Amino acid sequence: MPTRTTPERRWPTVLAVALLVVLGAEILARVVMTRLPDPLFWASYENQRKVEDIDELSPTGCVHSVVFGSSIADSAIDAGLATELTGDRFYNAALGGSDALAWLSWADEVVIPGLCPQQAFVAIGLREVNGSADGGGFVGRYETSLGRRERRGELRGWQWAKKEAWNRSALFALQRSFRRPADAGSYLLNGSGPWREVNDDYGTLIRFHDRSYDDNPARRRFDREVVFASYEPRQPRLDTLGDLADRLAEADVDVVFVLVPHTAETLDYLDDGTDDVDDFVAAINELATSHGASVIDLLDITDDRAHFADDYHVNGAGASIVTRALVERR
Repeated sequence: MPTRTTPERRWPTVLAVALLVVLGAEILARVVMTRLPDPLFWASYENQRKVEDIDELSPTGCVHSVVFGSSIADSAIDAGLATELTGDRFYNAALGGSDALAWLSWADEVVIPGLCPQQAFVAIGLREVNGSADGGGFVGRYETSLGRRERRGELRGWQWAKKEAWNRSALFALQRSFRRPADAGSYLLNGSGPWREVNDDYGTLIRFHDRSYDDNPARRRFDREVVFASYEPRQPRLDTLGDLADRLAEADVDVVFVLVPHTAETLDYLDDGTDDVDDFVAAINELATSHGASVIDLLDITDDRAHFADDYHVNGAGASIVTRALVERR
C-alpha cells in the first residue's frame, strides 16, 4: 500500500517549487530588462530622461536658457540649434502632456536648482490657456511620483519599500511591462510603445520632426470638439502662468513668453476665429506686463501645413523656423 504524504511533509516541496518558479521568473525578467527601459520613477519617461539630463548638466555649471511648456514647446524650440546659433547653452525642459501647474513644481524642484538659468522661455500655444488644457492629470502623476518624493526626502513606508524592491528585483521593476505584454513586445521588436518619448541631448522632442501634416478627420474632429471647444483664455490658466513667471523672477531668471504658431486650419476650430487669437495675444501681453516678463510673438512666422505634424505641433521644418525666429527676436 503506497505511503500517503501528509500536509506537513508536502509543504517544503511546494515551497521549494514556488521558490524555483519565482527564481526562474526573476532570471527571465533580468534578461528582458536588458532590452527594456529602466523602471519608471517619474511622471513619464520623458520626465525621467530630463531629470537625468539635468543631473548630468548640473556639475558642469549653469545653462543660459531653458524652455518650459508642453509638447508644443517641446517640439517647437530646438535647443541644440539655438545653442549652435547663439553660442549660449540652451536646454528644452518642456514636458509633453503637462500644463502650467506641473511647470511650477518642476521649475522649483529640478530645473532652477539644477540648471540655474539666466533666461526662461515659457512657450505656449492657443490650447494652453483654454479650459480643456488640463494636462491629462500630469501634475498629479508628477507630484506623487516616487522620483519626486525621493528627491524631496518624502519616501515613507510602502513607498520606500516599493522603490527598494524596484531597485533590487527585475520582477518588481518590470511589473508594468508584464501587465502589458503587447506593449513590451512592441518595444522589443521595434522600439515603439508607451514608455519613452524621443528627445535629443538638448531635451528637444523630436518625435514629430520627421512627420508630414496629419489630416486624419478623427484627429481634427477631436481638436475641434475637445481641445479648442468653447475657446476662451481662462483666468485660472493665466494666473498659473503668472505664478510661474513670479517664481522664475524670484530666482533672478529673465522670463519670456513665446507664442508658438499654429496652422491656418486652427481658426476653423475657434468660435470667433481671428478674434479669439487676438484675445489670446492680448491676454498674454497683459499677463507679461503684470509680472515683469516680455513676449515674443511668433504666431506670424508660419501657418503652412508643410511646417506642422498636426495643427499645433510643428515638425522639423517648423522647429527650424520657430527656433531661428526666436533667436533673432530674443
